[in-house]
Amino acid sequence: MMTEIDALIIGAGPAGTSCALALAKRGWRVVIIDKSTFPRHKTCGGFIGPENQALLSDLGIWSRLLENGACVIEESLLTSSKGASTVIPIDGQALGVSRKIFDSLLLERVKAAGVEVYEAHK
Repeated sequence: MMTEIDALIIGAGPAGTSCALALAKRGWRVVIIDKSTFPRHKTCGGFIGPENQALLSDLGIWSRLLENGACVIEESLLTSSKGASTVIPIDGQALGVSRKIFDSLLLERVKAAGVEVYEAHK
């Protein structure tokens, strides 16, 4: 482990790894600690809204998600309990991708950027 760091981030999920990657790109020495082991399956996180495209592109993740099977989502279907439905277009490009792939790509990028990652720490 580094003896001197600029930032210690607790949690290697999308927020923690995105923050670590942004800091590392600016020359910070960063360490991430998480209680889990990655990549992992999680039911949450299968949808990435279009408002995240600029940030994830800047971090070098957006194109990697597409290369690794993310589906482009252009509309959503809203259905009531009585069966009525309507299609709602999505302004911009949204993605559908497994959380395991998303976490794996983010973790790969932070490690390549020199961030030290410690998993399975409780």
